[in-house]
Amino acid sequence: MYPGGVPPQSPGPGAPPQPYQPTWAGQPPGQRPRKRPPWGLIITLLVLGLVVLLVAGVFAVRMLLVSLSGQGGQSEESPNAGLLAGKVSWKKPGNPGDENVLSSVASGKVLVQVTRNRVLGLDKRDGEQSWKLSPPALSGADSTAFCGASRTARRGVAAISYGPTRQNRYSERLVTVTCSHLALVELSSGELRWRHGSANQDSGMMSGLTADRVVFRNGDNVAALRRTDGTTSWKYTAPEQGSCYVNDLYVSRSAVTLVESCVSEGRKRLVMLDPTTGRTHATVDLPQADTVSLLSGDPAVVEVSRGIGPEASELLFFDRSGKRTGSVPVQPSSERTLDTASIDGMIPRNEYHTVVTNGMLVISTTPRKVSKLRSENRIVAYELQGGERVWSSRLAPKTSIYPFAATSKGILAINNGTYENPPALLRLAFDDGTVTRLGPPAPTNEINAQDKTDLYWDGPQRRLCGVTLYSLDMQAFCMT
Repeated sequence: MYPGGVPPQSPGPGAPPQPYQPTWAGQPPGQRPRKRPPWGLIITLLVLGLVVLLVAGVFAVRMLLVSLSGQGGQSEESPNAGLLAGKVSWKKPGNPGDENVLSSVASGKVLVQVTRNRVLGLDKRDGEQSWKLSPPALSGADSTAFCGASRTARRGVAAISYGPTRQNRYSERLVTVTCSHLALVELSSGELRWRHGSANQDSGMMSGLTADRVVFRNGDNVAALRRTDGTTSWKYTAPEQGSCYVNDLYVSRSAVTLVESCVSEGRKRLVMLDPTTGRTHATVDLPQADTVSLLSGDPAVVEVSRGIGPEASELLFFDRSGKRTGSVPVQPSSERTLDTASIDGMIPRNEYHTVVTNGMLVISTTPRKVSKLRSENRIVAYELQGGERVWSSRLAPKTSIYPFAATSKGILAINNGTYENPPALLRLAFDDGTVTRLGPPAPTNEINAQDKTDLYWDGPQRRLCGVTLYSLDMQAFCMT
């Protein structure tokens, strides 16, 4: 008997019948036990999904790389390697009536343009004019003009050459400048530290800065001035016998290299000087050639040309002792010719699309026309010791690419810019030339990095700037 005569959970007397409620062991009556999720099946499905996504992603990236490089493994996109955002901070296109830019130099926050009648210091951050310099007046000269700037700046200063002008004897519209004077310019302010010159000597635009000297071609000879006060440190005089003169000059931080031509003897020599004392420490007779050019002086890379033809020109490599270490034909194949044309083209400053680093010469090939509006080229690396080719690389079909500097991680380059492939900062690996984009390209039609553009990489500020020579299409720009 149950208390009250009614079993638990049962309806009382007269209550309507209740539905049947099953009871499971260990559970209250009417409560269904909880089912355990099928974890094994869920994990299996998740793993299969991740594998499918991974395979699809790898395939998509691979196809992108092939489309960028024109051949597998030749180029790579790396979003994590981005140094630039692809933004054009500013640009200054030329206008009708503007003067052509003769040369440029950069240091710190300033990008400098040199024209005949002015030197402009532009702020790299916004392109605004920081300072302006007019050609210094000279006694006895009705007018003066600038000739150009040294290849590089050191410790915030650069050398600027200038001199008196005279009417060209063949055309009233042309003016000839005798580049007889040098000035050392503080690039942060445009202030002249000192001036040096002689009315009878033409230094041209062949000047450069060593660690503590300003070295320049002084007529047919070479002279070095102390950077501190502009006084003469040493002079190199070409031999009078043979009517010799200085044909080309290359100045770097720790080397002074020149090519000496002797007219009556018909010979040319490579001469290496100590930058501090001017003492000759190596002299090398070069092969018979019509023209000789210094693509680099530290170590020396010399182009000798003997006329026209596949075997007419070659590049010779020398170490710092003057020993010849290798050579490369300028036209190594019927489809590829090394680009030994100078960037400036019209003046004897002679900057080239070359980088000498890590025991290699890295040089672009001459662009080859592949359609009515497009050309393409490659970048090739050669060992200075032996002249063997290390690698050959390109960015994409119908695109030209130019090296301009080296960092600890590789060679920096830029593509010339087309509608399909706007200019972008690139890095080529030392070991195999693999191309990595260091950020997105510039917006389409914003800038055009032509083959006659001086380029400057500001690593600490992650900024790429350029100055185009002898062109009004695009005279200056900076990307971040």
